[in-house]
Amino acid sequence: GGDGRGTGFLNWLKDREITKSHAYNLIELAESADQLLDAGMLTPKEVNQFSKRAFVETAKAAPEVQQLVSDSARKGDHITRREVRQVANEWAAMTSDLIPETLREKAADNTIPTRYLAPLVKEMEKLPQPHQETLKTEVTLNPDIDTLKQVTAEARYLAKYLEAAVQVQALNSDNLDLEQALEEALRIGCLNATADLVKQAALLE
Repeated sequence: GGDGRGTGFLNWLKDREITKSHAYNLIELAESADQLLDAGMLTPKEVNQFSKRAFVETAKAAPEVQQLVSDSARKGDHITRREVRQVANEWAAMTSDLIPETLREKAADNTIPTRYLAPLVKEMEKLPQPHQETLKTEVTLNPDIDTLKQVTAEARYLAKYLEAAVQVQALNSDNLDLEQALEEALRIGCLNATADLVKQAALLE
């Protein structure tokens, strides 16, 4: 009974005390469910394993992620949006060029849990390629959990240092080699303190 501009739909929502935003969320949910059912990823029985937001998140994910999440639902696991995002992040990390093949193999056979890869990739993506290659080599030579944690922390501090250093006017000097200072901080193991110092200097200026 609308006039072509959605008035009928809005009146229908009003009569049932449903907000427009909630209605669109329900429509998105229904379309996500239809998409997963039509693709054969799920059966109607497994639909109940998902939270509403997890459905939408799964429908937006890559086919490989949808398959992994659907497999968990078939096992009877309750699926939340957080778990879907975790699987998506881990899958993205596993397929990233920043992860060396030796580490990928260890993750594939569960020697190293994939949850350690996503934070590493996230931090390394912030860095210039030369620094990425250096850290990648370090992980290649020592593909273990302790090295992963250490390199992830190094990547985080590196990104913080590089971002802040270009903002500090006092460091804009031809006589100062920021790259050499960075290498020295890495050598003596005080990169975290150096990054914090540069960041505080930027805030101070």
